[in-house]
Amino acid sequence: MRGLTRDQRGAIMVLGLFMALFATGCLVYLFKLGGAITEREHLQDAADAAAFSAAVLHARGMNVIALVNMTMAALLAVLIVLKLVEMAGYVGVTFATGLAFVTGGASLSAVPPLTQAAISAREAHDAAKPVVQTSLRVLRIAARGVRVVMPSVAQTRSVLAIADQDGPAAIATLVVPSRVTLPTRDGSYDELCTKAGDYVGALINVPFEGMSLPGFSIGEITGGLIDTGSAWFCEADAGGRPGTSVTRRIWHPILPKSRACEALGHHDADEAEHQRVCGQAEQETVAADEAIDPDTGHCVPAGGDACAPDGLYELRASLAQSACAPRERDDASLSKFTWQARSFTRRYVWDEGEWKVAEPIVSGTEQYDRRQSARRPCGPSGGIGREWSSVRRRDGELVPICSNVAPPSTPPIGSQHTVDLVHTEVLQMFRCFELRTERREIEGEGGGLAASEEEGQQMAPQLIAEGAELGEEDFQLRALAIGPGAGALEGVAFAQAEHYFDDAEATPADLLWRMGWTARLRRFREPGRQPAPAGTDDLADAALHQTGAAHTTFESACAALAPEHFPCAAIDLELFFKLAAH
Repeated sequence: MRGLTRDQRGAIMVLGLFMALFATGCLVYLFKLGGAITEREHLQDAADAAAFSAAVLHARGMNVIALVNMTMAALLAVLIVLKLVEMAGYVGVTFATGLAFVTGGASLSAVPPLTQAAISAREAHDAAKPVVQTSLRVLRIAARGVRVVMPSVAQTRSVLAIADQDGPAAIATLVVPSRVTLPTRDGSYDELCTKAGDYVGALINVPFEGMSLPGFSIGEITGGLIDTGSAWFCEADAGGRPGTSVTRRIWHPILPKSRACEALGHHDADEAEHQRVCGQAEQETVAADEAIDPDTGHCVPAGGDACAPDGLYELRASLAQSACAPRERDDASLSKFTWQARSFTRRYVWDEGEWKVAEPIVSGTEQYDRRQSARRPCGPSGGIGREWSSVRRRDGELVPICSNVAPPSTPPIGSQHTVDLVHTEVLQMFRCFELRTERREIEGEGGGLAASEEEGQQMAPQLIAEGAELGEEDFQLRALAIGPGAGALEGVAFAQAEHYFDDAEATPADLLWRMGWTARLRRFREPGRQPAPAGTDDLADAALHQTGAAHTTFESACAALAPEHFPCAAIDLELFFKLAAH
């Protein structure tokens, strides 16, 4: 008996038994933890897949609408081209008749074929018109249908995307868009007509790439017939006549002989006289350029009287000072300024509580140079001075256009009572560049494609909704995935995606005229700005689909889709927003 109590064999087995139980518990815990993490990752993947697949469908819907818009504009462009051909035929007849006296009647032989071409174009236009009108109405209905149906299709696609995943990651998903329809609105027929005119202008411009007249682009002259005159081609009651918007490239100042040459081009002048005047204008321009020293901007007396008080140098500088001055309208059209600057150092001394000029120009610091800048050196946005003097000379002395001459703005620091400042004056303006858009109207009759405003609206395109901006709430989609877990934290996951236009330089007017829409996942954030206000057509579309308010919040979505005993009330949505965002 005593030996039995002293026997220590097997004592470690008791400790080993407890350690084995503890190790087993740890293994079970690690296994369960790993499973929970895996299930959580799968649930988050399900939410990401639902949000991204829905965003992809929204992007495809926007691309389909863009394709429909482009097709509508292309169909309308066909009618505009036919009207252009008709108009060109009649204009050609007018020119051929007017040239009869110059050509001895030879140009009259072109009248019959031009007249026949105009008649054929009109007949083709009248035959194609009802087909195009019907097509535009059908395409408008199709675009509106895509706009309304695509969010529902995206919701269905998100469910199928979850079904394609391995394992029961989520038992229910819901995609919550910011709008009940795609972020588009009904545009106007005028906007479609303008875009069709742009297509025609671009098409006409192709053969004339690289060809130009002095100061003009041939493509701009022909394609500009559509600009600001598209209503004339498309509306029966359009009052304005069509015209061409021409962008002229002008170097100011325009010297007297150059202006005379241009004026003769608008009148029936003798050709020899016209060539003579234009030749003199070219010589005058060359002489005026050669009179300016390329380094200092001073007048170069290279023979003649260019440097005389009334010579070309003085004339050019005076005209340039007026032509390149700031304007109340279209001031941004001026650029590429060339001017003469004078820089010098002025010495100031602090005396009796203010800065006084001790030496107006420090010896050896005065310098003249000819400068160029994209911005005007003087004026409201000038880099040297804010003023612009219109006075050329005073008491025979040249008056600077502007300058930055001013004493120091702060009192001296310490014992330094003398300061040297470098100042710059703009003495003369030599030239500047202007892009000037001019409109020239032509005679003709309207196309009459839309009989009334109501009918025209039935052929209108889809445009981006008012107030909708890329990256904002109107283009965001949030997804809720509910898993089989019993607890609130384990059973819910959120994700966010957006559809966007993949061109950072695109303007809002271009977003539905090109197929550049795509989708991407975004970091989840709590909904912020409200989407753009719904128009009457949005509300009507929502009523058609019976889109209830219960599907606009995560709380009601959980109650609608979760299992019967799922603890929806225990979910702290505010906490989930913060957790998902971080």
